[in-house]
Amino acid sequence: DAFLSGGIGLYRTAAAAAVGLAAAVRPAGFLGAGLRVFLPARFTARLELRQHLYPRPADDQGRGGGVAWPTELGLVFGRLLGGKPGLP
Repeated sequence: DAFLSGGIGLYRTAAAAAVGLAAAVRPAGFLGAGLRVFLPARFTARLELRQHLYPRPADDQGRGGGVAWPTELGLVFGRLLGGKPGLP
């Protein structure tokens, strides 16, 4: 199965006096796509690529800022639970 994913939320940063950053709560989001494969014995494998987006904080001198867009690549293995007894 191929899939698309996305989400929005908030993230909180702690103050870092050494570099002049204040604590703040900022918006964040991500877009992603992936592929899920169902394996024998109710196991699954999923490969997913996510592109995160969030505003970079500026320091007290006004340096920095802009938008950060780190990329995440994940490979996940899982096992399906439930179902009827006696089935693999």
